[in-house]
Amino acid sequence: IEAYQDEIAEAEKAFEGTEDQLITIKTERDEFNVKIKRAQTINQEISGIRSSINKYAKDIDFFQSNDDCPTCRQGIDKTHVHSIIDSQIEARDALQLQIDTLTTELTLYVACSGSVQILNSREAAINGRTSVANSTITRMNRLIVDVNSEKKELEVADDIQAKREAMAKDAKEALKLRERQLVIVEEQKYNAIMLELFKDTGIKSKIVEQYIQPINDSINEYLEKLDFFVSFNLNSEFVETIKSRHRDTFTYSSFSAGEKLRIDMALLFTFRKIAKLRNAFSCNLLLLDEICDASADAAGVDGLIAMLSGEEYAQSNIMVISHSNKDRFEESFDGFYEVSKRDGFSVIT
Repeated sequence: IEAYQDEIAEAEKAFEGTEDQLITIKTERDEFNVKIKRAQTINQEISGIRSSINKYAKDIDFFQSNDDCPTCRQGIDKTHVHSIIDSQIEARDALQLQIDTLTTELTLYVACSGSVQILNSREAAINGRTSVANSTITRMNRLIVDVNSEKKELEVADDIQAKREAMAKDAKEALKLRERQLVIVEEQKYNAIMLELFKDTGIKSKIVEQYIQPINDSINEYLEKLDFFVSFNLNSEFVETIKSRHRDTFTYSSFSAGEKLRIDMALLFTFRKIAKLRNAFSCNLLLLDEICDASADAAGVDGLIAMLSGEEYAQSNIMVISHSNKDRFEESFDGFYEVSKRDGFSVIT
């Protein structure tokens, strides 16, 4: 409570002399505003006088430049002209003298607007300090109320010692939790590092970069075997770039179902090949389901069968599941199994 009261006393220092300072600022600002208003009035007066001077100047110019009256076309008496010009010049000079007097007075008020801005800044700074002080005092008073409530509970407690022991136990537990927290923070730091390493742009991309060129070469080799002449390339994040025709760029979705199937098959055979090369893993069994049916075109199917009949798959056992007429492929495969439904089960007939 004493600590909170000390903070209140420190915050209250912000109010010392504040009221007198604000009164002084207001008085000075009011004086400057009066001068600013007078300056505005002077500018209006000078503008009006200049209009009158311009009128006199036009009249003087007229009488100096014309010998005849423009209305009656008769000559103007020179003596009369000189008399008029002299009176106009005298009136003009008198007005100019008024402008000089007003301009001299106006220079006294030039800096008034800047002074008002400075006073406004000082007032804002004072108000800001007092606002912060008020917030601090309010918060400290609220904390004092909370501590007084806690103090009252302690004073009426039957067993203060038990509470002290409980607090000591809580303190020990807090220390254990703090130690555990430090361990977790350390683990979190290493986990964050591992997360960066295991992202697509981390270790994985470095490993993939070693294989990406052989992968791309293999994909394009298989595409040629499947009678599909495009340039297909993957980057280290496996984002594809496909170019065809006059090197136009396409996306996977740009192609027909049959062309997509050829790309799929090229990818399948490539990764099967890479797995064999990388892991010394060789599987002599290959099952292909419905690759020769609805979505496949004749050229693609012929290319696939020719590839499967080649030296690369000479030692493999290849089974192709198809709903097409077997006569279409009679010369392409060593044998055929015909399957039909019987009592809800597929059986070889």
